[in-house]
Amino acid sequence: MDKAKKIKLFDNYATLGVGTYTTIVGEVYLNHELNSGEYISAHVGHHSSGGGIEGVLLDDDFRDSKLDLNYSKRESDYNWTIGGGFQLQAFNWYGLPQPLFNPFVADTIGDVGHQFTNAHLSGDLNVFEGFFKSVNVLFRRFGDNQGSGENRFTTKGTFDIPVQDELVSMALNLDFLSGGFDRSYLNEAALNYGNFQLGITPTYELKQEDLTVDLGVSLSYLNDSETGKNKFFIYPNISASYRLLEDVAIAFGGIKGG
Repeated sequence: MDKAKKIKLFDNYATLGVGTYTTIVGEVYLNHELNSGEYISAHVGHHSSGGGIEGVLLDDDFRDSKLDLNYSKRESDYNWTIGGGFQLQAFNWYGLPQPLFNPFVADTIGDVGHQFTNAHLSGDLNVFEGFFKSVNVLFRRFGDNQGSGENRFTTKGTFDIPVQDELVSMALNLDFLSGGFDRSYLNEAALNYGNFQLGITPTYELKQEDLTVDLGVSLSYLNDSETGKNKFFIYPNISASYRLLEDVAIAFGGIKGG
């Protein structure tokens, strides 16, 4: 089997496109090596339209802009990355069915614009030696101009536990979610929600020549912070692969839940 020709990759690039209705789309990606194994990168993206589609009763302009920054460092026995980003979006409720509605009705509806903001911070650490393997964290904040907001924090760590002469891989994860709306659907009372989930996934890997089998189970605890209700879940986490032809064909199967 012939291997495909290696694609040439670039550290930096920029694109720009323009179209009808004052449409602008573009992005810039920059990557710079500060020192050996130390990098900083940035990504800026934008897509917008000035609107003006003929026959549309409501405003039809939109915009979507985002910025991401990352810093990474690589060492012989570990690497780590931190990053953050921000996104601003603005859309309109596109159109009204005609002839059910007319320009007079559209004028009484008024502003149909909806703006969203999204910000996040993240970090990753990978270790190549020892029992501890990796950890990652993510915090994300979402909101809009209608009084809605949401916070989410997730973290996951992986490590190996020696059991007699074998190693059992272990993954621990925490997922916290909290948010709310300034009013509910039927009245003016605020509508809040929130929960957190704690999970653990032990996995034992069995290898024999061309056969690899991962035997595991996922245990998860879910708590609803608004209602006080909680649940416990157990899911299978089993997979197997068999090398039929070296570097050509591998059969894979499994059953996983969660």
